[in-house]
Amino acid sequence: MIRTTYRGRDIKILKSRTPGHVKTFVGGQVINHADPGTDLQALDVLRLIIDRIDANGVGNNPTYTRPYWYAPGTFDLNGNGHAIAPGGACTCNTCLADPARNVPRAEVGSCQHCHLTEGDHGRQYTDLAGWHPWTAPTPEQTKGRMRARAAA
Repeated sequence: MIRTTYRGRDIKILKSRTPGHVKTFVGGQVINHADPGTDLQALDVLRLIIDRIDANGVGNNPTYTRPYWYAPGTFDLNGNGHAIAPGGACTCNTCLADPARNVPRAEVGSCQHCHLTEGDHGRQYTDLAGWHPWTAPTPEQTKGRMRARAAA
């Protein structure tokens, strides 16, 4: 079993029920129930995927649109629940086919993890952060949201 953090993502690798396989998790989400190989091999593969995702940038990975693939505070969610750069858009076919939903849901002063403002927040549940209190947006999120608002 391996539990580690790599570039802001929580990674967990457990033994699978299938001999010679492992079960992999990123950000608390199951990635594969029976990945062939050892835990170290699976960890290396996940590191390569995360490196490739980071090299492409948030919103430019059509295969990896779910928020658990990205470091917390580096993205916003669009109407389809896909991770996008703050103030940006997603490049997957689903989002490109429906431009009305491919816009940031977050207001300039909304929570780092969800689209609610401090006054409306209280305790909130999201798939990414679980139950969380209002958390100020990161400077990167604030800048991107302000750019998107100015462009609109």
